[in-house]
Amino acid sequence: MTSPSEVANTIAFLLTDAGANIVGESVKISGGSVLR
Repeated sequence: MTSPSEVANTIAFLLTDAGANIVGESVKISGGSVLR
C-alpha cells in the first residue's frame, strides 16, 4: 500500500526542474499493486 509520504515525494519531484517536462500526464502511485 502506498503511504502519504510516497505520494508527497512524487508531487515534490514533479515540482522540481527534473520533473518540468512531465506535463499533462496521469501518474499512478500504486506501489506496484497494478502489476499484471
